[in-house]
Amino acid sequence: MPDFSIKEASDLLEQTPQNIYKKFSVLQKNGMATVNANGEKVITEGGINYLRELKINSIKKNNTKKEQEEQNKQAELENIRLQTENEIYKKQIEELKRQYNDLQKQYNAKDEAFNKVSITNAQLLLDTTSAVTVKEKKRGFFRRNKK
Repeated sequence: MPDFSIKEASDLLEQTPQNIYKKFSVLQKNGMATVNANGEKVITEGGINYLRELKINSIKKNNTKKEQEEQNKQAELENIRLQTENEIYKKQIEELKRQYNDLQKQYNAKDEAFNKVSITNAQLLLDTTSAVTVKEKKRGFFRRNKK
């Protein structure tokens, strides 16, 4: 089983040597890294696979965070859109209420005017019927006794 130097591991995993050095103590505790006879720090193939899994999990975690952030942004935009629509609908409702009240006032004014006209017409009809008298036919002077 080949061992890899810190430089080789960083090249394989596309990570900085500093990042590999930071994880070296964890690898050494788990038996995936050692210091060789020359005093060089080396990582076993199992250590390389462990670091590769850490990187994959980190990428997945970052992608999940990004997806969550994107979903949060979308939800926030949707919330803003709904609030805007709500305000628009409230304004439309207020306008419709105002129009309804105006129409109701006009209707009430016309209804009141109609009632006044109806009352006035009824009074005029009553006055004209009492003013109408039955006229008797005038008979000429010579026709008075004839029937």
